[in-house]
Formats: sequence, C-alpha cells, structure tokens
Amino acid sequence: MKLEIFHRGEPIELDVEGSGAARTVRSAEVTSQIVPIALGTSAGTLRIDGRPVRFLYERTARRVRVAVGGEYFEFDLSGETRSKRAGGAHGNPETRAPMPGKVLQVHVEPGREVNPGDPLLIVEAMKMENVLSAEIAGTVKEVNAKAGDMVEPGKLLILIVPKA
Repeated sequence: MKLEIFHRGEPIELDVEGSGAARTVRSAEVTSQIVPIALGTSAGTLRIDGRPVRFLYERTARRVRVAVGGEYFEFDLSGETRSKRAGGAHGNPETRAPMPGKVLQVHVEPGREVNPGDPLLIVEAMKMENVLSAEIAGTVKEVNAKAGDMVEPGKLLILIVPKA
C-alpha cells in the first residue's frame, strides 16, 4: 500500500508492506518494522524497530487522527493525508484539539506574530504531551483555551490570520 503524507509542508511517500500484525514502512530515507503491542479505545503502543512508542488516535467516518511523538497527523479516508505540523501552502489557520485532553500550557496570546512550527500550546492526552504548533505564518487572532481547560476533539483552540 502506498501513502503520501505532508510533513512540514513537504510530501513524503511511504510504502507499507506486509499483512497481519507486523508491517514494514519504507520511505526514501528510512525502513522501519512496526508491530502492534497494545491497542485501547483511543490509544495504543507500537514497537518501531524494537522501541516501544505510545500513540493516540481517533477515527471518525471520514478521518483518522494520530498523535505520536509530539506529531499530529490527519488521514482523510479518501486518500489525502496531512500533518498538523505542516507549513507553507498546506498550513491551516485553525488549531483544533486533536483528541480529548487537558491544556497544560498556552504559549501565545492574541496579536502575537507566529511562524510555521512555532509552539502554540501543549495538550496532554492519555499521559502524552502533544505540542500543537503553528502551520502558517501570521498573527494570532483568537485564543480559546487556557492552562487547565479540558478540551474535546475538534474544539477550536487558536485561530491565526495568515500573513499577506
């Protein structure tokens, strides 16, 4: 199976090989063995090249959202895939809660200038801290969360007005 994801605005092609529990994922630079260890209702653990890695996921009728190692990816079931940490033309001015969780820190306020990759806030979900970063350059227009807030998936947390 072939996948294409956008990571920081750059496309990465992946080949996923194998069936059943063990899969091999290859890109131009990396080959990794992925073996599921445990899977709960919204979290799981994989062994990637022998190293255990926890991840969070959420599936809706049209999308699968995955948070792993501080990265957040959204897979459109029609085939489009993009990273929530992507930059450039693929960026999104809205930062939404990827999963239910607790806001630990907010790094920006309205009026602040941001660039792609700048940290906006940290959300804890299933004992994992996820840094949500700006996807585009612009000015923060809205901040709809504060430290300690519990958030539901899809809640608009930060809105950025794109730089002209």
